[in-house]
Amino acid sequence: MNPERDAQYWFDQPGAPKPKLANEKPKGETVSYSDLLKSWEAARK
Repeated sequence: MNPERDAQYWFDQPGAPKPKLANEKPKGETVSYSDLLKSWEAARK
């Protein structure tokens, strides 16, 4: 096996994925359609 290395070494390799940003958007969430309609109706009042 390869010797253990820190993550920065791998990020510096050509073609490597980029590390996550500190300000990335949070993961989306699923909202049921009926709850969505209720919230829209409440916002109109």
